[in-house]
Amino acid sequence: MTEGNSAYHSALSLLQQNLARINPKFRLKIQQLQAATFADKVYGGADPSAPMAIMGWGPDYSDPGGPLGAATYYLSSTGLVGGMVGEGYRQLMRDKFDPLLKQAWTTVDPAEREKIYAKLQDMSHEYATTQFLWEEYGYIVTRDWVDGYVHNMIEYGAWDFYPISKAEKQ
Repeated sequence: MTEGNSAYHSALSLLQQNLARINPKFRLKIQQLQAATFADKVYGGADPSAPMAIMGWGPDYSDPGGPLGAATYYLSSTGLVGGMVGEGYRQLMRDKFDPLLKQAWTTVDPAEREKIYAKLQDMSHEYATTQFLWEEYGYIVTRDWVDGYVHNMIEYGAWDFYPISKAEKQ
């Protein structure tokens, strides 16, 4: 994990404690690294050296599928996670997950896509591809005289200032 991230440190400490409760021989060493060192160990080309890493992801595309969606990010042989965890993971993704992802990407019926994504989620749990922790929720607070602000989670709080105005006095 990168230095100074107390939320990640807390999550890893809980994992460390729970692994030891399962079996005292399970030992997790938590290392805080500078961002550049972390990036090198996690994204280190074809042979990353970090055995495990914690990181975040935010919704940058509103659909779970397609080449930019969360399902691709985590569960595709060509996704970001697949690119940093090694050939064994990529082969599992090619064999088990990529065919379902392709099916979901080409299916236009939302009900059918939902079934496919539910199956992918179950498979992710079964194969323990990723440990999903929590989703942080941010609050946006404005004065009562601010009109036109729309909270959009996709934009990470990057306000669109054009529709915002100061409300007229009542």
